[in-house]
This record gives sequence, C-alpha cells and structure tokens, in this order.
Amino acid sequence: MCNTTQGVLCEIVHEALEASSDGWHEGRHDLVPWLQYSHGVLIAAYLEFEQRVGQMGTGGACAISNDVDERHGVVAVQVDGAG
Repeated sequence: MCNTTQGVLCEIVHEALEASSDGWHEGRHDLVPWLQYSHGVLIAAYLEFEQRVGQMGTGGACAISNDVDERHGVVAVQVDGAG
C-alpha cells in the first residue's frame, strides 16, 4: 500500500489506523493509537515551526511572543511588527 517515496511514515500511519480500528464492528476499538500518532505529528510540526521562527532571529521584521493563559490552558501568539 505504501510506495518507496512515502516509506516508513506511511507504514506508521497505517499501523496506527489498523491498531485503532481493530474491533470496530464489535464496538471494541481503541482510539489511543491514532491519538498518539496524531499528537506526535502536531508536536513535530510545532517543533519545526518553532525552529524556523528561531532562525529568523530577534532583529527580523517581527517579534513573536507566546503567553499561556493558565485559566484555559490556551497559548496565545502575539506578533508585533517592527517599526
């Protein structure tokens, strides 16, 4: 099902889907394998984004600050343009 250009990532996706849908028809399926996979993808994307923003440096066209709202667990990203 996976071609050589997609490689290991494709296999990981299919393994997570298969593991989470096993027992679907009997109502015994488990979403945890798929949630773990998708959570890992989000974390990897965020880390790559964070790395790319960090490469911009502090003297760039904008400054980015992250604030965590403790009451709601929300991360707010504020972008301030340099004047």
